[in-house]
Amino acid sequence: MTDDQIRNYDIAVKAEMKRVIRHFCRYTGEQRANHADSFRLGYKQRKADGHFFYTHPDIPGIAFDRRKQAAEEALNLQTQETKSRVA
Repeated sequence: MTDDQIRNYDIAVKAEMKRVIRHFCRYTGEQRANHADSFRLGYKQRKADGHFFYTHPDIPGIAFDRRKQAAEEALNLQTQETKSRVA
């Protein structure tokens, strides 16, 4: 990829990141107790009430750990759809 293609891809990903939705999922009481009892987790992870995940409106039913991950998958899906229409 050339520098221009990389720059355009980065701009497109940043635009898609604006459409990504952030959700919060609370841990159950049992999960919180397991986290608090775990010696492997750090202090903040033991005290956590839940965790965040991200979704994209173009990809229903799939959750992502990071905002950029959701945006890149949506962009790849749009690119595949465009290529299939052209072919």
